[in-house]
Amino acid sequence: MKSSLLGMRLGHVSGAVALAILGTAAACSSSSTPVSTGDAGMSNDAGAGGYEAGTGPVMAGTGAMCPMLTDEWVGTLFTLNVTWPATAALNGGMGPIYIWQLTHYTINGLNLTGTARTCGSQVPALVPNATGKIAEGLQNVTGPVLLLNETQTSQVFDHDTRTAMTTGVLGGWNVGSSITITPTTSLTGLSQMSQWADPTVAWPPAQTATSAIPASDITDDDNDGNPGITLYPLYDPGAGYYLPATGLGGTSPRADELYVVERTQLEAYGTSSSCTENTGTIAVPEYVDRIVGCHDQNTAGTSCTVATGCACMASEWQFIDGNATVFSGMGGPKSLITGTFDSKQMSADGSVPTCDELLALFPPPMPVPVADSGPVWGGTSVDAAQGD
Repeated sequence: MKSSLLGMRLGHVSGAVALAILGTAAACSSSSTPVSTGDAGMSNDAGAGGYEAGTGPVMAGTGAMCPMLTDEWVGTLFTLNVTWPATAALNGGMGPIYIWQLTHYTINGLNLTGTARTCGSQVPALVPNATGKIAEGLQNVTGPVLLLNETQTSQVFDHDTRTAMTTGVLGGWNVGSSITITPTTSLTGLSQMSQWADPTVAWPPAQTATSAIPASDITDDDNDGNPGITLYPLYDPGAGYYLPATGLGGTSPRADELYVVERTQLEAYGTSSSCTENTGTIAVPEYVDRIVGCHDQNTAGTSCTVATGCACMASEWQFIDGNATVFSGMGGPKSLITGTFDSKQMSADGSVPTCDELLALFPPPMPVPVADSGPVWGGTSVDAAQGD
């Protein structure tokens, strides 16, 4: 399976981590519906102990006996190992995608039921080739040109309270016991009543006037007044980060916000390394998205202002949505995305941890550049709220 980059298209979009050639990225997950455990042979990539990523036998450990819990909050860092091909405008590459998740489990014997929310994500930078630089109007830039979105927790996830249902099973209460999280389909910015909430329904093609996802199917999960969930591409030329263009030629407006809907499926399998930590492998059978709108950067010489708004024309966000390359697993094009997870107990006494506490528990492995400005809620810029 694969996820996507928005870029100069050589193939079709399939991905819930969206980046543009013209530079952006997306967050993952929100609401979710458990599905059947499926075929254990989905992946050819062996994980820890020789098991396929995300799958393995239910087994009791032989280490120390741990307290038997009925309620627990855990924080998890997922690391997805991906590759992407060179396209007409981008260099190919490989690297990790990081996703932070906060989960509340109710435990009945060895059975887990719970709700999870995404607390952050990071993706590897895309590097345009000479053609890509021309498309961005950056052909004369001598320094680095990186196309990347760093969506930090305060910018999006602190305002997205939608959760995903998840289920699983423990192998036992001794250290070394297994934990299996069954395949779960998650939705972001998309109504549970939408036909595309069903993972057996083919994901819609790139947006056009005749194929656009109806507004009635789209939800405002981060509660900012825009459809779907809002992604904030970095604009920090001093650090080499640039906004996505909304057309070719180097003179089109740049988008400083992208509005996205997503559908994701993930399963996990691991073992406990202590009474408060589990590690293991993941498989991501599906990771798809669509751009449903954008916002033009307010710059000198443009007619849009903060007061009047700078909503993209349909042709602008459809250009971004329709130009894509593809993330795949380490096996190359069309291979299943796999990776690892590290999950740590954050509370077993009923207290509710925060996303910021989770990111402190698992500091971002990649550098986090500081954007020049951020969205505003309640008169306070997000960057200022983060202390950036």
